[in-house]
Parts: sequence; structure tokens; C-alpha cells
Amino acid sequence: MQPQLCSHPVTLDKVADGVPMLVVGLAKKVLLADGLAVTFQAISGLGRGALSGGSAWLGALCYTLQLYFDFSGYSDMAIGMAKLFGFDFDANFEYPYRSASLTEFWRRWHVSLGRWFRDYVYIPLGGSRVSTAKCVRNLLIVWLLTGLWHGASLTFVVWGLYHGLLLLLEKYPLKNVLPRIPAPIRRVITFLCVLIGWVFFFSPDFATAFTYLSAMFGAGSRAFIDPTVKYYLASSWKLLAIGLLGCGPWAKELYARFIYPRRGLQIVFSAALLAALVLLCVPYMMNATYQSFLYAQF
Repeated sequence: MQPQLCSHPVTLDKVADGVPMLVVGLAKKVLLADGLAVTFQAISGLGRGALSGGSAWLGALCYTLQLYFDFSGYSDMAIGMAKLFGFDFDANFEYPYRSASLTEFWRRWHVSLGRWFRDYVYIPLGGSRVSTAKCVRNLLIVWLLTGLWHGASLTFVVWGLYHGLLLLLEKYPLKNVLPRIPAPIRRVITFLCVLIGWVFFFSPDFATAFTYLSAMFGAGSRAFIDPTVKYYLASSWKLLAIGLLGCGPWAKELYARFIYPRRGLQIVFSAALLAALVLLCVPYMMNATYQSFLYAQF
């Protein structure tokens, strides 16, 4: 970053890269994150007796995707805007929900925060080049602080320690077991572990988190699949499908292959696509469904 403060020329290539990132980041936030937030907020507002297992899982899935598109959209917009001023920043999200382990997930999610804790907390404590007991201590300290970084609340502390303990399980007891499991299954397991962890993240207190998790795992009296989950699934399945597909690199790869090359009609098609996204976003930004960025509170 420091060398760029001295020299950050604005070039046509940087502008051509920055504008799509800015627009796509806006679309992630406005079209996907805010749309999924409507379903999540409706489900999380259900009373304890009205929350079925299916509704709880659907709400947690909506939040899992909402948070990703909200925060990665925010990051993409910042990176794209920086390019318009001649700066180059590293990607902050590298398709984390495709990870086959929690260790991989945290290399891909909020990369800048992970690097900061690695460089200024974990390594100064000795990192992993110490005894097993000290390595366990170092990891738990890092994840306790990661939870507290998000807020001085018991739920954030539990969320941080939850991930710290899962990472320790991967590093020691399951070290030789996980590689034997097929990668697609490991990706599903990792995604579910992350999703469950987000319940602590979005809950205002531990009692709410416990109630929500209890519903997810069938402790409530309602049927797992009830009319409520059918109603919300019917109104959100399209966004969920787009969101799950958007967690992977396929859209970016298609764009890079067929649209990004700046030749002839591809330039026109790229400009038209970006203009269409902006026009789609404007009405949503002007109505009541638009919400501030989730990570603005941190």
C-alpha cells in the first residue's frame, strides 16, 4: 500500500476493471443481500412457538448468503472505487463457501482481517512453531479476540471460540481423517458448520441463539416442514438459487471468458449488462427494502 501512496496512476485498464467491480458489488448488496434479508428478518421475527425447524434452517441459510453478498459486495465496491483512483487492493473474499475445511474457509473469508490477526497476534505469540499446548492457546486467543473485535457480547465470544475449537479439531484429532472424505462432502460439512456458527453471530443474546438452534435441531413442538417455511421458501427460492450459484466462480469465469475481452461487440454487451444492473438496483435503493451494510456496525 505504501508505494501506491507515492504513485497511483489512473489508467484506462484500471477504470475498465474498477467500474464492473463497483457495479457488481452494488448488485450483490442491493439485489441479493437486501432481498435475502427480507426473508431472514421475517423468520427471525417469528415467536418461539411459531419457529419450526425448516423455518429456522431457511432463515439461517438466508442470513449466511445475505452476509456474504453484503460484505463481499461492500468490499468489491471499495476495490472498484479504489481502482478509479489508481489504487490496487487485494480481494477480500475468494469464494469462501466453496471451502473444503474451516481452515480453508478462513483463508478465503475477510482476508484482510485474517492476515491482520495472523501477523500481529498469532505469529507474535509464537504461531504454530511452538508446543501443542501453546499452539492451542494461541489459536484460542486469536479467536477470542476475533469474536471481541466484532462486539463485546457473549454471542460474539461464543462465535469466535466455536470457530477456534473447530479449527483445533481439524488441526489435531481430525488431521488424518478429513483428507479421506471426498471434497464435495467436506464442502457441505464446512458450509453447514459455518452456517450454524452464524446463528451466534446474528443473535442479540445467547438465549435467542439457543432458542434458534433448538428449533433447527428439532427441539420445538412444530412440524419440521410447516406452512410457514413453505410460504417463505416460495417467495425466496429464486434468490436462494442465484445466491448459491453466486457463491462460486462460475459467473466470474463466464464474464472473463465471453464478456471481459474488450473487442468489438463484447465492449457493447459488457456496457449494456452493467447499465442494466445499475438500472435494476436504483428502484430497490429508493424503497424501504434498502438496508445499510451489515459490517458498518463493526
